[in-house]
Formats: sequence, structure tokens, C-alpha cells
Amino acid sequence: KATNLFLVFILILLNGYSQNTVLTINNNAYITISNGAVLTIENGHADAIQVIGAGGNIVSEGELNKLSWSIGTNTGVYAVPFSNSAGEKIPIIVDISIAGTGIGRIDFSTYGGSDWDNDNFKPSDVSHMLDIETGSVNNSAYVIDRFWIIETSDYSTSPTSSMSFTYLESEISAAGNTIDESKLKAQRFNSIGGSWGDMLPIGVVDINTNTVNDITVSPENFFRSWTLVD
Repeated sequence: KATNLFLVFILILLNGYSQNTVLTINNNAYITISNGAVLTIENGHADAIQVIGAGGNIVSEGELNKLSWSIGTNTGVYAVPFSNSAGEKIPIIVDISIAGTGIGRIDFSTYGGSDWDNDNFKPSDVSHMLDIETGSVNNSAYVIDRFWIIETSDYSTSPTSSMSFTYLESEISAAGNTIDESKLKAQRFNSIGGSWGDMLPIGVVDINTNTVNDITVSPENFFRSWTLVD
């Protein structure tokens, strides 16, 4: 499906910033992906997307509203300038240090929920939000009210990478949450084993920049659904 294509071509400059750039978003322009649309970047270089001037925004706010990047065997720092519907910037950064094997691509999306209970809006591959210790308690009160989808396809071995997520204060402090921001780390759901707890939460939080950085992900842990937890 195509969404707001006419608006996209008005607001962006194509092939304008470097020899590898195919999408430049300038002066705080918006690209909104909705209704299950996919924005595809076929250039695998890390600078294929550039944000200049006053910045830029790609709004996903849905599991199936995706930016699909044909990265292949390239490496580098891949930054997706996501914002929420209110224009608050929440970029994803994936720094690929060891290339994947194959002609692969990575699909990116992110979305927030309407209340503290992540079980009400969890991604389609996530079967539960239960605690590790007993497997019977909904742990959503300790989980930020947002999910990040970073899904590889067409790789025989996924890339090795370090990720960075930007979060919103409002998605920590929503009524019902009991999150200590200084303890935030990233966690992914193992959709094969049906578990959050087979890999401990990782990353380093910076409460001044609202980011969790240094989320080191090996190929075997490159599952699609991520969130931030206390």
C-alpha cells in the first residue's frame, strides 16, 4: 500500500545529500506511514537516510507500519528518525559491526500504547508479559509503554549490532507504571521459546538524553520485538 506519496515527494529531497543518500528529510518535515504501509529503502548504505536542517520525522506508531531497509552485507550506523504522532523524536539506531550473511533486510517500526498494561497492545509474536520468577504475574507495570520492532529477513545469519532506543518520559510515568528510570534496560522476546527471560535485560540508560544505549545484540538474539524494562 502507498500512504501520502504525494506529500512525501513534496517534503523530501531525493538523492540530495551524498552519493549514497536516497532519502533526505529537511526542515522538520514528516513522513507518516499508516494502514500497514511499507516505506522501502533499497540502498544498503548507512547514510541512505539523512536528516538535515531543522530535522525530520518518520511516524510509524503501528506494528505493521514499517520502514524496510535492504541492508544486505553492509555495516555502519543505521539511524531511523522515528517520531510519535505528537512530533516527539524517538529515533532508533542500529550500529552493525559484523555484517549479516545473505541479501537481507531489516524492517523497523515502533508504537506506543494507550495505558500502562502492555499486554493490551503487545506485538503479534509476543505471547505474554509475565514475570520470569513465577510465570504468572503481569509485569507490565515495570515496562515502558512502547515496543520497538526490528525484524531481519533473508539472512542466513543476522548481523551483529549495538542498538540505541530513545524513550518518552510520558511512557514511563503513565498511571499504573512503577518504573525506576535509572534502572531501564532493553529486553527482547524470544518468539521461538516464548520467553522474555532467557536473555537478561541489557544496555546502559542515560536519563539526561532519554536513551538506552550499548544494547549489544548477537545474531542468535536478533529477535524482532523489543521494549525497555525496570
